[in-house]
Amino acid sequence: MVAVLGLIYLTQITKTSGYGYTIEGLNAQKTELVAKKSELEVESARLKSLKKIQSSEVAKNLTAPKTTEYVR
Repeated sequence: MVAVLGLIYLTQITKTSGYGYTIEGLNAQKTELVAKKSELEVESARLKSLKKIQSSEVAKNLTAPKTTEYVR
Protein backbone atom coordinates (compact mmCIF):
# COMPACT_ATOMS: atom_id res chain seq x y z
CA MET A 1 0.00 0.00 0.00
CA VAL A 2 2.88 2.36 0.79
CA ALA A 3 4.44 1.58 -2.59
CA VAL A 4 1.16 2.39 -4.41
CA LEU A 5 0.84 5.69 -2.53
CA GLY A 6 4.46 6.48 -3.38
CA LEU A 7 3.83 5.83 -7.07
CA ILE A 8 0.74 8.04 -7.05
CA TYR A 9 2.74 10.78 -5.35
CA LEU A 10 5.56 10.52 -7.92
CA THR A 11 3.06 10.63 -10.77
CA GLN A 12 1.54 13.85 -9.44
CA ILE A 13 4.95 15.47 -8.95
CA THR A 14 5.98 14.55 -12.50
CA LYS A 15 2.81 16.11 -13.93
CA THR A 16 3.41 19.30 -11.97
CA SER A 17 6.97 19.70 -13.22
CA GLY A 18 5.77 19.05 -16.78
CA TYR A 19 3.30 21.91 -16.46
CA GLY A 20 6.11 24.11 -15.16
CA TYR A 21 8.13 23.56 -18.35
CA THR A 22 5.07 24.34 -20.46
CA ILE A 23 4.39 27.54 -18.54
CA GLU A 24 8.03 28.59 -18.82
CA GLY A 25 7.93 28.12 -22.60
CA LEU A 26 4.70 30.09 -22.91
CA ASN A 27 6.11 32.94 -20.81
CA ALA A 28 9.17 33.13 -23.06
CA GLN A 29 6.92 33.21 -26.12
CA LYS A 30 4.78 35.94 -24.52
CA THR A 31 7.87 38.07 -23.82
CA GLU A 32 9.01 37.68 -27.41
CA LEU A 33 5.59 38.64 -28.77
CA VAL A 34 5.33 41.70 -26.50
CA ALA A 35 8.73 42.91 -27.77
CA LYS A 36 7.65 42.33 -31.39
CA LYS A 37 4.41 44.25 -30.76
CA SER A 38 6.37 47.17 -29.36
CA GLU A 39 8.65 47.21 -32.42
CA LEU A 40 5.64 47.15 -34.73
CA GLU A 41 3.99 50.03 -32.87
CA VAL A 42 7.13 52.14 -33.26
CA GLU A 43 7.34 51.28 -36.98
CA SER A 44 3.66 52.14 -37.43
CA ALA A 45 4.12 55.52 -35.76
CA ARG A 46 7.18 56.23 -37.92
CA LEU A 47 5.33 55.40 -41.14
CA LYS A 48 2.31 57.49 -40.14
CA SER A 49 4.53 60.48 -39.36
CA LEU A 50 6.33 60.16 -42.72
CA LYS A 51 3.02 60.10 -44.54
CA LYS A 52 1.84 63.14 -42.58
CA ILE A 53 5.07 65.04 -43.35
CA GLN A 54 4.93 64.19 -47.06
CA SER A 55 1.37 65.41 -47.36
CA SER A 56 2.00 68.64 -45.42
CA GLU A 57 1.81 72.03 -47.11
CA VAL A 58 5.47 72.77 -46.32
CA ALA A 59 6.68 69.58 -48.01
CA LYS A 60 4.59 70.29 -51.10
CA ASN A 61 6.27 73.69 -51.49
CA LEU A 62 9.84 72.32 -51.34
CA THR A 63 11.94 72.20 -54.50
CA ALA A 64 15.02 70.20 -55.41
CA PRO A 65 18.36 72.09 -55.42
CA LYS A 66 19.99 72.78 -58.80
CA THR A 67 23.47 71.77 -57.61
CA THR A 68 24.87 70.03 -54.61
CA GLU A 69 28.30 70.73 -53.14
CA TYR A 70 30.12 68.83 -50.42
CA VAL A 71 32.50 70.27 -47.83
CA ARG A 72 35.83 68.51 -47.42
